[in-house]
Amino acid sequence: MRFRELKKNKLFLRMLIYFASLLIPIILVGVITFQYSTNVMKRDFSNSIRQNLISSAGTIEIYMKTAQETSINFFRNDTVQQLLIPYDQVDAEHRTEWHHIPRIIRSSQNIVNEYINSMFVYLDYQKVYTGEGIEDYNYYFVYNQYASYNSAFWKQLLYEEQYAQVLSPSRLINTAMNASEDVVPIVTTNRVGNANAAMIINVSLDKLKDTLQNNSIFSSTEFIVVNERNQIVLSSQPTWDRSTVLSILDNESDDSYDDFEELSLNGQQMLVMQTESEHLGWAYYALTPSNEFNKHAREILIMTLVTCMILIICGIVLSLIFSMNLYNPIRTIRDILMETEDRAQSGGSNTDNEFDFINQRITYLVDDSQSYKNKFERTSHEYLDNSFTQLLKGNPIEIEESFNLLLKDPIGFCHSGLLCCNVWFEFTDEFYSEVLDTDRLLIQEKLKRILWVLLENQTPVYVLEYQKHLFVCIVNMASAEDLKLLEQGIEEIARCFEYDYRYCRIAFGIGNLYQDKKDLSHSFNEAMTALDHRDPSQKFQTIRAQDLNIHYTLQMTYNFETRILNCLKSNDKANLTRLLQEIVEENRSKQVSHSDMNRLFGELYHVGIRYVAEQGLDIGEFIREEKEWNDRTLRQEDRLDNLTRFYQQIMDRTRMPAGEEQGSIVSLILDYIHQKFRQDIYLEKIASEMGVSASYISRVFKQKTGTNLTDYVSRIRMEEAKRLLLETKLTIEDVANQVGIPSRTTFIRIFKKSEGTTPSNYRTIEKKL
Repeated sequence: MRFRELKKNKLFLRMLIYFASLLIPIILVGVITFQYSTNVMKRDFSNSIRQNLISSAGTIEIYMKTAQETSINFFRNDTVQQLLIPYDQVDAEHRTEWHHIPRIIRSSQNIVNEYINSMFVYLDYQKVYTGEGIEDYNYYFVYNQYASYNSAFWKQLLYEEQYAQVLSPSRLINTAMNASEDVVPIVTTNRVGNANAAMIINVSLDKLKDTLQNNSIFSSTEFIVVNERNQIVLSSQPTWDRSTVLSILDNESDDSYDDFEELSLNGQQMLVMQTESEHLGWAYYALTPSNEFNKHAREILIMTLVTCMILIICGIVLSLIFSMNLYNPIRTIRDILMETEDRAQSGGSNTDNEFDFINQRITYLVDDSQSYKNKFERTSHEYLDNSFTQLLKGNPIEIEESFNLLLKDPIGFCHSGLLCCNVWFEFTDEFYSEVLDTDRLLIQEKLKRILWVLLENQTPVYVLEYQKHLFVCIVNMASAEDLKLLEQGIEEIARCFEYDYRYCRIAFGIGNLYQDKKDLSHSFNEAMTALDHRDPSQKFQTIRAQDLNIHYTLQMTYNFETRILNCLKSNDKANLTRLLQEIVEENRSKQVSHSDMNRLFGELYHVGIRYVAEQGLDIGEFIREEKEWNDRTLRQEDRLDNLTRFYQQIMDRTRMPAGEEQGSIVSLILDYIHQKFRQDIYLEKIASEMGVSASYISRVFKQKTGTNLTDYVSRIRMEEAKRLLLETKLTIEDVANQVGIPSRTTFIRIFKKSEGTTPSNYRTIEKKL
C-alpha cells in the first residue's frame, strides 16, 4: 500500500500515533537526566572546593604551628638561655659569644623561611637580635615600621601575660629597602633568666594567599580569612569594601558549610564555602562566582538537548517504518475476523474502532479455546484420579481404552511398568504455631504440584492426593533399572525442603514395579507397608519395599483375644496397654503388610465392641466414634494410642471398686519404675504419666507398699548399681548414668546412705570377698 493511501487510513494513523507516543518518555528522561546530572555536578563541585579549602587551611595551620614551635624551640636552646641576657648585664665574656644568637636565629629562620618575611628577638629596650646581627632597639624600629604597631607597643608586649599570640595583620615597611609587605606577626614570649624575652615571626600574607590560590580549582575563586575577633586577616580581592564583606559574613551560619551558600557581593552572585581552623580560630571563606557552575550546567543542558533531539528524530523515523510494516498483517487479521463475525455466538460487534473490534474477536476466540481446554483437563484429571483410586483399591477400570489414551497424552506414560511411590508429610507443632493460617493452607495446597514438578523432571509420573498429607506418585518406567531416575527426583525434593525440616518430616515409601496395571494395588500396599516402618525421628527418609521382608499373614491368636478380655474384666489398664503394644509390635517386627495391619487394628477394635455388647453398654455410642478410634490415615503409633484410649474408655465405663483400682495403679507404677529407673524419673513425672496427681500417687503407693515412692526408686537404682559395680568395669560416673543419676556426687551420697560405704570401697571389698 502506498504511503498516500496509508495517510487516509485511520487504523494506520492510530498505530503511528501510538508508536510516536512512546517518544514522550525520552523527554521525561532528558529532564530527569539533566536535573540529576546538575545535582551530581553541584555536589562534586561543592566537595572539590570544600576539600581544597580544607587542604589549604590545613597547610596554613601547619605553617603557623611550625612558626610557633620554632619560637618555642629557640627559647629552649641552652645557648640562648646562657647568652640572651639584658644588655646592662653583658660583660666582656658574653660579648665574645654573642655571635651565636644571630646564628641560632638564622637557623630557626631557615626552617620557616618559605612563608615568613622576617623574625627578630628582644628582651629589653636596648637591643634587637636578628639573623643578620644585633641592632639598636630604637634604630631597628625606625627602619622596620609596623603600620598598626609602634615601638611603645613592642615595649608593652614584654609585660603581657599571654605566652603566645597571633596579632592582627599589619603593613610592615622597611624604610631602608623602600619595601613593604602585609604580615601577620606571631608573638612568643618566654622567661629567659630573670627577664622576659619575645620572638616575633612575621608571616607573609602574600605567601598565605598564594597557598590558597594555588590549591584552588578555579582561578576566579576569591578567598577571605577572618580571625576570631572578626577582623579580616586576608582578602584576595583588596577592592572589596571591608565593612560590606564583614556584614555579609556575619549573617552566615557559624557552622562549616556542608554545601554551597549563595550570596550577593558587590552586585555579583557568589557561591560561598567555609571551613574553620581549630588551632588559630580563623574562618576561611572560598567565594566562587556562580558563572563557573552555570557554565558547566549549560554544557550539560546542550548535550542533553542534542541527545534527546537525535533520539526523537530516530524514534519518529522508526515509528513510521514499524507502522507501515505492521499495518498489512493487522489488516489481514481484521478481514479474517470480520468473516467469522457472523458465526460468532456473541452476536457480533457494535464498535467502529478497528483495534477494539480485533481485540474483541481475538479475546472471544482465546477465551473459548481456554475454556474448552480447562474443561477437558479438569474432566481428564477427575477421571484419572477416580481410575487410579480404583486400581489402588484393587478394583477394575470400566473404560480401559479411554484410560490408556489419557495416560499417553497428556500424562506421557509410554511404558507398561507402573510403581507406587507414596509420600507422607508430617507437620510439626512449629508449623501450626509459627506459620499463619493463610500461609499454611497455601503450602498444603501446593504440595501436590511441587512433588509433581520435581519428579516429572526425571520420569513420567502422576501424583494423586490419596488422603490428607498422603500423596501417591504413580511412576511409569520400563524396568527396575529406571528406579535411579525416581531416586534422583527424590533427591531433588530433599534439596527443595532441606531448610523446612523445622516444620515438617517427609517419608517416601517405594513399592515394587509391576507390568500389569491390575497389580498396581500390590505396589501401593508395599509402599504403604514401607511407610509404616518409617522412623518418626528422621527428617527425611526413603524406605523401599524390596528392602523389607513383607509378610501377608496376620499374627492375631485366640490367646491374645483372651488376654485382652481378661484385662478388660480386671480393669487393668497397664497390662492392657502393654498387651496392645505387644500385639502391634509383634506384627510390625515380622513386617506384616499394610493391608494386614489395617485388618489387625480392625479386629482389635471389634474385640472391644464385642466386650461392650457383653457388658450391656450402648454399642451405638462406640460405633459412632469408630472413625476416631480406627482412622486409617494415621500413623500406626497414633492408631495404637487411639485404640488404647478406646479400651480405656470401655474400662472407665466398667470401673472396678476403689481398693482394687488402687492396687492396679500401684502395679502400674511398679512396672513403670522397673522399666524407667535408668531415666530421670521422679514423683511428679510418674504422676503425669499415670494421669493422676502427685499427692494421690504418693499416698496410694505408701499405703500399698509401706515405703515412700522416692525411697523405692532409690533402692531399685542401688540394687542395679551394685550389680554393675561387681559385674562390669564401668567407672563410677558411668554407673551413675546407667542407673538414672547424672550427678556423680549425688550418686555417691545416695549409695553411701544406702550401703554405708562409697561405691569404690564397695567394689573393692566385695571383689576381695
